[in-house]
Amino acid sequence: LQEQSQRPSLPPEEVEELVFPFAEILNDSIKSNDTCTTTMFFMSWGYKNGDPTNCDEYPPVCTYAGMQERIRETYLEMTVMFDASVAPIGAAWQIVRETDPEIELYSSDEHHPSLSGSYLIACVFYSSFFHKSPVGAYYPFEIAGEDALTIQTIVQDVVMNADSLLLWNIDTTTVAANFDYTETEWNQIDFTNTSLNANSYLWDFDDGTYSTEPNTSHIFAAEGTYYVCLKSNNGCKADSIVKVVNIVPTNINKTDKKEINIFPNPAGNFININLTPFSNFENSKLNIYNSSMICIYSAKISENNNKINLSQFEEGVYFIKIITEQKVFLQQLIIQY
Repeated sequence: LQEQSQRPSLPPEEVEELVFPFAEILNDSIKSNDTCTTTMFFMSWGYKNGDPTNCDEYPPVCTYAGMQERIRETYLEMTVMFDASVAPIGAAWQIVRETDPEIELYSSDEHHPSLSGSYLIACVFYSSFFHKSPVGAYYPFEIAGEDALTIQTIVQDVVMNADSLLLWNIDTTTVAANFDYTETEWNQIDFTNTSLNANSYLWDFDDGTYSTEPNTSHIFAAEGTYYVCLKSNNGCKADSIVKVVNIVPTNINKTDKKEINIFPNPAGNFININLTPFSNFENSKLNIYNSSMICIYSAKISENNNKINLSQFEEGVYFIKIITEQKVFLQQLIIQY
């Protein structure tokens, strides 16, 4: 959105009356259509030699520098007021004027842009919309190559560095998915979410199990290579990342059916766990974990038949961990009704 070029440079009290109310109406209309839309304000530039029309009534606009400063102040104020972004065209325009005054940005009326000025505008919008540098981009053959490179480089510096992105409120809601992980014990991996600007998550462990916890732990029932995917979003934007997790043999003892028999599996409302009398299962303990590695059931077990009621559990993938004095057994359990 761009205001008429003079109004943002007017005295603050006139800007409050002539600019802000209408910017608010437009911004509210945009948001009511789609709350994920970002309004971006078009920060224009001061006239080449100031604004003679309003100079007598408001001396700050008598010069280019004074007019440009008021335009900058107004657009930055609207950015904060309406949680919007700003395309800092006027800021880049000013630096080009100061750095290379031989580049003529104005048309003959000293108000509107020349071809070089229009190219600067295009570069700023490109970087502001797509968060990419314009250096090396196309430029019209009527513009000298060195002039185009000067404009591109200045736009990159004005728009793209971290401090500028915060100042112009550009790209502050883009989601960046990421996570770290560490192996603990018996094929358990602890996943630490390091995503930016996200509030909802979906973990895919590449073994048919999932989690929506921000941070989670997971037991991989078998050794191998897993492509773990984290999808992060904030309701408007989303991002995903995949990392390779290698599960190598550990000191975990996989369930030996000669010692432990868990049936049925897949299970319904209950499972039976039989322990062989030829092994020492005295003072043994059984834990059941959900796919997020949260213990949801714990009990002591014996060598005799142990029947466990599963009706309170939802369908899904679980893990049964049996701890004896000599060994730890782990087996995946699938519940299906």
